[in-house]
Amino acid sequence: MTTPPPPDNTVLALYPPKVNGQTEPVTGADIGVPLVAYDLVTDGEGAYVLVDPPSAGTLNPGDVIELWLKGETAILDSQTILDPNAITTLRIPKGRLHPDRVNELYYSIKRGSSNIGTSEPPLGMLYNRIRPGLKDRLTNPSGHSELALLLPEEIKNGVGAGFVSAEVCVAYPYCRAYDRISLKCNGELLSANVNPNEAPQPPNPGSEEPITICFIVDRAFLERAKRLDQKLHFSYTVTDQIGNGPDTDAPWSPVQTVDEDLDGTLLPMPILLERMEDFPGDDASIIDLEKLNGNPLLVIVVTADTRFVVGYGVVATFTAKVTGQPDVVVTVSGKVEADPFGQKKTCILEVPNDKVIPGSAVTVTYDVSKPAGDQVGTSAPAHAQVTGTRLVLKAPSIKEADGNSLAPVAAKDTLTAVVPAYANMIGTQLRVTWAGTAGAGSHTTELVTVTTQAPQNIALDNKVVAFNLNLPVTVTYEMIRNGGAPKESESLTLAVQRIADGDAQLPTPAIDGAVGNELDVNELEDQARTRVTGWPFIAQGQTLWLRYFGTKEDGSPFSHETYAGTVIPADGVPGGLLPLAPVDGLRELEDGSELQVEFKVGFTGSLNEQDVVTFPSRRYTIMATPKLMIDTYPMILDGHQVTLDDPLRKIQRYADPIGTVERRQAQGGTPPYRYHSSKPDIATVDEKGTVRSVGNGKAIVTVIDAKNSEASFEVIASNVYQCILSSQIFSSRTEILAWIESVGGGLESLPIPPIPWFNYLQVFSNLPYLGYTEYFYTGRTNATGGGLTNVICGGHGTYNFGWYHSYSAPESFPFRAIALRKNS
Repeated sequence: MTTPPPPDNTVLALYPPKVNGQTEPVTGADIGVPLVAYDLVTDGEGAYVLVDPPSAGTLNPGDVIELWLKGETAILDSQTILDPNAITTLRIPKGRLHPDRVNELYYSIKRGSSNIGTSEPPLGMLYNRIRPGLKDRLTNPSGHSELALLLPEEIKNGVGAGFVSAEVCVAYPYCRAYDRISLKCNGELLSANVNPNEAPQPPNPGSEEPITICFIVDRAFLERAKRLDQKLHFSYTVTDQIGNGPDTDAPWSPVQTVDEDLDGTLLPMPILLERMEDFPGDDASIIDLEKLNGNPLLVIVVTADTRFVVGYGVVATFTAKVTGQPDVVVTVSGKVEADPFGQKKTCILEVPNDKVIPGSAVTVTYDVSKPAGDQVGTSAPAHAQVTGTRLVLKAPSIKEADGNSLAPVAAKDTLTAVVPAYANMIGTQLRVTWAGTAGAGSHTTELVTVTTQAPQNIALDNKVVAFNLNLPVTVTYEMIRNGGAPKESESLTLAVQRIADGDAQLPTPAIDGAVGNELDVNELEDQARTRVTGWPFIAQGQTLWLRYFGTKEDGSPFSHETYAGTVIPADGVPGGLLPLAPVDGLRELEDGSELQVEFKVGFTGSLNEQDVVTFPSRRYTIMATPKLMIDTYPMILDGHQVTLDDPLRKIQRYADPIGTVERRQAQGGTPPYRYHSSKPDIATVDEKGTVRSVGNGKAIVTVIDAKNSEASFEVIASNVYQCILSSQIFSSRTEILAWIESVGGGLESLPIPPIPWFNYLQVFSNLPYLGYTEYFYTGRTNATGGGLTNVICGGHGTYNFGWYHSYSAPESFPFRAIALRKNS
């Protein structure tokens, strides 16, 4: 990065630089750099800077001149001195000047590595990157789109003999203090400067927000601008203090032309009104077709001037111009009349509405003549622009429709006509007509007063939809203004579609007692009903069809007809129908067969079944077998139960203790049955429904038939213990006691004495090992001491398994051990 030399004027006294094409003087800096001297230089390399040579003999060939902007670290340009007595030319590259600050330009002279001089003080420069008025956005050949000329009413409506002065305003973006505004009128110029308190001061570059500047135009200026055609053509331009003008493609604002009658030779201009009640306060420069509302344009001629005499004729000429089309010229005439008191009345003429062309520029003048035809005078012209369109009441729409097509079910809850907004609609009244089939198929609303200037939603009776299925209808509305004659709108031709057979938004018939799509005829109540809920557009006079189709147990067809072109019962509106179902016939249907319930409605009351709508059919699968049943009362298994854990598998169960097993069998349904326990570690169940307690707690036993019907009951099991036999043979009582403790057993932990418990073990046997006898030691000793005691005998003959044997023989090992514990 290059470091700029500090300003140092101790060696040479140097002249300040000059910018080729600079503007001076300017307020806020030394000079201004206009666009033409910087951005628009032909070679595109930026502004030229000229440096005069210092005193003779102070520069040497080979010295270097460097050009800088104060505060920046990048050099602008440099040149090596060839002729010490010649002017040196340097450049300010494009893009280096700042529009939002004073740019301070200086140069320095280096000889070798030494700075031998710096120009002092720096040259202060203003630069405006954006022209006043910004860019013409419309490329309008008539003038700059952003230069607004705001003529006051005293000038815009024509300059008369009484004109003294008026304030003219202009508005444009990038307005800055010290801009110079030039107002041109027929070639005459009037200048005004932008004051420092009216716009941003330099170096503020301004903004896109237009600023309005006003100044006085006096009569003397307009007198100088008078021409024979009595027209004044106004436009303006602006130049900033640096010398930049507006966009060079459109340096002037669009021209505005007004009529001039400074000498007072013209009669007062006519007043153009859409409605008398709008005066005063109406904008005379605008003719609003929507306000005209089809009425004639009023041309008001005020007769106060002494040149108006009762009986004189008044002829107005109305001219409408549209670019590219022939002029429309209309003359209308009247007379100067007097009221009963002899005072002159205002003359009101009317131009037919159809002559007021949309988008046209209108000029109206009038001539006053004596009865013999001699002309008395001509008026100043009135100018106006026709806006809007003639009031045409556009066709309404139907809110629930898709364009010109109405799906009937979309209007099942509401039917709404939407009237488009039209001009000055507040206070008017509307009435909508739905013209369909005669009678119940047509409807006209009551008058509705409009209170908001917005589209209007008018509620219609949606019952008319059902009487026009698959037919076209016409929807219109009438507008009444101020109690006058109704004006009818354009019409909407609406195609009402047919309700499709099986439409999902129509209800499906349902038989009482059915579950989903299954109908268990064994569960049918004698008074079971078929229910059809209220449907869209349900109404008195509609016709019904209700039929059932199925297959009997013998294979023959079943059918039943409840309604056949029957008029809807009075109690069926609006809630729907609930006729008795053919229960006796349904009970004869074949198990597993299909039953179809068919329902149809004639919305128009037709008895022709071809004209009706078929609702979604109900199809049931018939269940004719008895219901799967089982006793659901909780099963209590609280007998003392012992489960056996014998690793050697020599002992087996051959019986169940009382209260530990119970059998429950299912009934009905479709065999075979399957049984299932939710907790087989609490209660087991076999294929015959026999339930055994094997743990303490609760379980659910479920039976399932061949058709997957289910029934269940609860099992509550208690008093279940576990008997554990050791797999190893112990050689001492100490080893046995350690093993019993390791498995969590022991007779001391049982809630009752051991002898009854061991009796419960007698449901086990060693049947596969007849003749086999084995003793299992419990860990207890003889109360009298000495010898073994409390041995459970397992075997055949005198001591069955579970026999509690106690004797006082000397200790004799080896034995297997036995332990008892409460089952979890």
